[in-house]
Amino acid sequence: MHTIKYCAASVLIISITSSLSFAQNAKSKKGSRVQKVKVETPVAPKREVEDNSSDSMSFNNARENIDLMYISNIGDRVITGTMTYGTTKTSIYRSGALLSDVNSKSTSADFEGYYGITENSYVGISSGYKINNDTENTYGPAAGSLSGQTITLSSDGLEDVTLKYKIRLLHQQSSRVNFNIGIDYSPKLMDHKGATSTSRGDVARGGDLTTLSAEIGNKYNLLAYSGVLTYSIPGTRSSEYSDGSSDSSTGGNALSLQANLQYTGLPRFTPRFGIATISYASTSTQSSTGTTTTINDLSALGFNFTGIWTVIQNQFYLAGSYSRIIISGANGVGGSTLLKVDDQILNTYTITALMNF
Repeated sequence: MHTIKYCAASVLIISITSSLSFAQNAKSKKGSRVQKVKVETPVAPKREVEDNSSDSMSFNNARENIDLMYISNIGDRVITGTMTYGTTKTSIYRSGALLSDVNSKSTSADFEGYYGITENSYVGISSGYKINNDTENTYGPAAGSLSGQTITLSSDGLEDVTLKYKIRLLHQQSSRVNFNIGIDYSPKLMDHKGATSTSRGDVARGGDLTTLSAEIGNKYNLLAYSGVLTYSIPGTRSSEYSDGSSDSSTGGNALSLQANLQYTGLPRFTPRFGIATISYASTSTQSSTGTTTTINDLSALGFNFTGIWTVIQNQFYLAGSYSRIIISGANGVGGSTLLKVDDQILNTYTITALMNF
């Protein structure tokens, strides 16, 4: 349970290239993967008890499992398990006519583990399994012979592994503010097999991904707040298909700014709210048939709500969350034709269990 990950641009790109491939070749060459929009609630196993004023706006320097800006103590061991269900909806137009209505849904089980290597830093690892990832394309007049048909692309399998590191550089006890920086790195360990109309695909990314983050905030006796700046840098992503075709995508760097607020005045229930703006750089996909699809820069707005229930103080917690991201409509070029994409809406629901041992 940590900060939100807003990395949904690839959903849009994959949906567009999939629809174009069907319309141009009368068969599928690419599936759409719903990137999960997942809410992660910070964790910390042990409590460092210090004297704090009873004033609600006095600093609270104790470390707790549900801290908004989680940082570990040395030797802390924490694991989380999350079930996620997500949906995506958008429409794609070519030269002003409807090419495809796209509706996706996915379910996944994800796991994370963290270990405190010092009093102010930790390392971690995360991965998961996509139970199902189905994208339904309903084709319109711009799809030619496919107009009126509905084709579903399906994929499942192991998700990419991510290695994590975070350190606290400033403490509110001495600097009047908490400041953390972190780096996540997900190497390319698996090739990506794209879904077609006749075969299931997998959910490997097909390339590496590096994410840098900086967060600043304070924790008081009843309230905590944080601001998080995140920059994601995907490497070149390649995909292969059962019909022997392939494609390669570049670009899609994402910059997000998120604000979070948490209230800790209730005995066992802790609510949290976050809002974020996201900017995605343009993405270009080159297929083995020679067709290039380019989607211009995108912007998005997202929000999330999380409720955390303390089952056993500093040992076991349950959390439920809802996130919604709206990616603004985009323009692009697919081959020699102009593309227009409606606002893309992503909804994500999660249930997370956290255990400190």
